[in-house]
Amino acid sequence: FGCEDPRVTKLGDKYFIFYTALSAWPPMAEGIKVGLAVSRDLETIQEKHLVTPFNAKAMTLFPEKIGGKMYAVLTVHTDKPPAKICLASFEKENELWSESHWQKWYKNFEKYSLPLQRSPQDHIEVGAPPIKTKCGWLLLYSYIRNYFSQKRLFAVEAVLLDLKNPLKIIGRSKAPLLAPDEYYERIGLVPNVIFPSGAILERNAVRLYYGAADTTCCLVSIDFPILIEKLLKKEEVIKLTRAKENPIIAARKEHPWESKATFNPGAIYLDNKVHIVYRAMSEDNTSVFGYAVSKDGIHIDYRL
Repeated sequence: FGCEDPRVTKLGDKYFIFYTALSAWPPMAEGIKVGLAVSRDLETIQEKHLVTPFNAKAMTLFPEKIGGKMYAVLTVHTDKPPAKICLASFEKENELWSESHWQKWYKNFEKYSLPLQRSPQDHIEVGAPPIKTKCGWLLLYSYIRNYFSQKRLFAVEAVLLDLKNPLKIIGRSKAPLLAPDEYYERIGLVPNVIFPSGAILERNAVRLYYGAADTTCCLVSIDFPILIEKLLKKEEVIKLTRAKENPIIAARKEHPWESKATFNPGAIYLDNKVHIVYRAMSEDNTSVFGYAVSKDGIHIDYRL
């Protein structure tokens, strides 16, 4: 009943075109699987195969062998979440469409999954074929926040995988690289949807091709050095210590305007002082702003 969402990788002298194959109508998870077309010139198809005997989408091949094996990345259970982005390896080309090979792999597919979901409410799907860089395999993928709600956000994120062991994550984006913003991404057959499908690295720019609102094919350029810096940046661990002098500001009966409560502070360090603005409340529940100054952020020098 249809084929869609192709992802193309050239390996050796062949183009491997993985696509979503629809074998049932109305669409159901059991009838949505990965198909493969093989071409030598991108004009004629020499072979076609059913790849996954289970529900899956968005599969693509790594552009070179790793440790003598062919590697692929695919999304398992796209239509019966939670979906997982997984890796699979193959000794021989015909294992790509071997049902016995996939049945054996499928029994432990979570073992080969990348831990990319931040929340069970989010959805993920493979985007562009991996790009080899000196820092690792760059994989740009679709990350959909709050997928099961009306406030879902389609975005593009990135992960960097080890060159020799692509199951090992070296770094990943902490926030979306791309989200629906332009009018052609927000308005169309399916509004507010963007979806990555292909990418190439040219000099210091990643050219990412993506679909927008199921209507338009688009291209965005991403600064490669900055992207790598973001992916590899280690988060600083901030250690917090609660002050022994707490509370540093409390209600004062001698000040009628703050005799009942003080709360909701905002602070800024400016000119060698900590300036604190806070909400103060009188006994008749009238709220005003209080202001305090401290040299060290703990001991209050004066307040008014």
